[in-house]
Amino acid sequence: MRPVTLEGWSPPSIQSFSVSVGRDRAPLAGWGAAVDLLRSDDSRFGKILTSGPMPIINRIAEFHADMTEWRHQIHAHPETAFEEVQTSALVAAKLGEWGIEVHRGLAGTGVVGVLHGAGGPNGRSIGLRADMDALNMTEENGFAHASRIPGKMHACGHDGHTTMLLGAARYLAETRNFDGTVNF
Repeated sequence: MRPVTLEGWSPPSIQSFSVSVGRDRAPLAGWGAAVDLLRSDDSRFGKILTSGPMPIINRIAEFHADMTEWRHQIHAHPETAFEEVQTSALVAAKLGEWGIEVHRGLAGTGVVGVLHGAGGPNGRSIGLRADMDALNMTEENGFAHASRIPGKMHACGHDGHTTMLLGAARYLAETRNFDGTVNF
C-alpha cells in the first residue's frame, strides 16, 4: 500500500488542497476531486481508494457525547510523561467496564487492554496505541475543559488520541466483529 498525504486542507470548509503519493503531487479543488482522483485510472494516484467514503458507524455516533466527555476530562487534567496516574486510571476503568482484559503498570503508568474477537484468539494480533502524556506549557484559553494544572496542557493532541482509541475499544468490545486479538 502506498502512503497518501493530504496537504493544505482543514475541515469543515475544504476549498483546495493537494494529494501526494511518494514524490508525485497533484493540486485539487475540493474533497470530491481528491476522491475522484484516488479512484481513477491515473498511474500516479489512481486505485488507492476502491470504495466510497468511510461511513460514520451509527453506534460510534451514538456515544459521541461520551467520547467528548472523556477528552474533556483528560484535557482538563494533563499529566506529563510517567506521571499519568489519573489518565491511566480512567483508561483502565473504561477498558475494564467494557470487558477488556487490562494490564497496568507498564513503565509505571502504562496500560494495555487485550480483546479477543468473536472466534477467540487465533494467533493473529494487532496493536493499536495512543500516547497519554501532556506537555509542560501553560494553556491560554477559556474553554470550560481547559487545563486545571498550572504549567501543563494537552497541546499535543494526546487527549484526542487516547479518546479515539477508547472509542475504538468500546466499539470493538461491543461487537467483537473481528478475528484474532486487538491489543490497546
